[in-house]
Amino acid sequence: MNEYEDIKLPDWNRYFPIELEYYTNTSRRDLFCRFKLSQIYQDYCLARANCIFADSRTDYGDLDYKGMNKEWLRKMFLQNALVYFNICVDLSWVMVYFFCVIDNNSNLKISQNEIDEIEKNVRERTLYKELDKKINSANGADKTMYQNLKDLIEDFMENRIPENFRDDYNELKHRKTFNIIGVPQDQVSFFNNSNILVLKNKEFDIDKYSSKMKEFAKAFCDYIDEIIELIVKPNYDEKKGTGNNFE
Repeated sequence: MNEYEDIKLPDWNRYFPIELEYYTNTSRRDLFCRFKLSQIYQDYCLARANCIFADSRTDYGDLDYKGMNKEWLRKMFLQNALVYFNICVDLSWVMVYFFCVIDNNSNLKISQNEIDEIEKNVRERTLYKELDKKINSANGADKTMYQNLKDLIEDFMENRIPENFRDDYNELKHRKTFNIIGVPQDQVSFFNNSNILVLKNKEFDIDKYSSKMKEFAKAFCDYIDEIIELIVKPNYDEKKGTGNNFE
């Protein structure tokens, strides 16, 4: 038994587009959103697996040489999970961005280069800008849907993500290495006019981060389920297992 067994494994894979749909009149927008959902699912599963590998009860066998490496292995798996979970957040923005910028009535082919260019533009601020454009130009139910979508993303980013979750990811990616609390570390001291400046890495609390990962796993799963309700399910035929426009 592992500590993630009480957090459901999502069933997002049932929405993945099948190859035949790419040759039919299924909406390009729906296909792109569902394809991006498949990428989110893969990375969510990788993050979840790394969390399970980081469980304190895990027997690492030969990897834990003479019992000296366990805390380092747990740190490695948790940092992997931190990266994969945050990639999932970025991918969720891309999925919603595709929903906003691709014409739902268009079945024109879009080249891989065009897709790559769209994805390069996606940031949190550009996503909100595109959602605002849709909110201002839409009417009735569509206007409400885009507003609900923006409110959902803002609420998730501001209220549901554990404290410093994104900041720690960006620091790890761009600026810092984390040390494990309780494990002796190397540090560098500089003497300057009788003052001693000690340089050391940011500390990484394994048990605290393990709890953060579990909190995030559940929050993110709920968040994606809510996005699916807004932009995937309305255009998905459960009986056919494809988009409504499939013939």
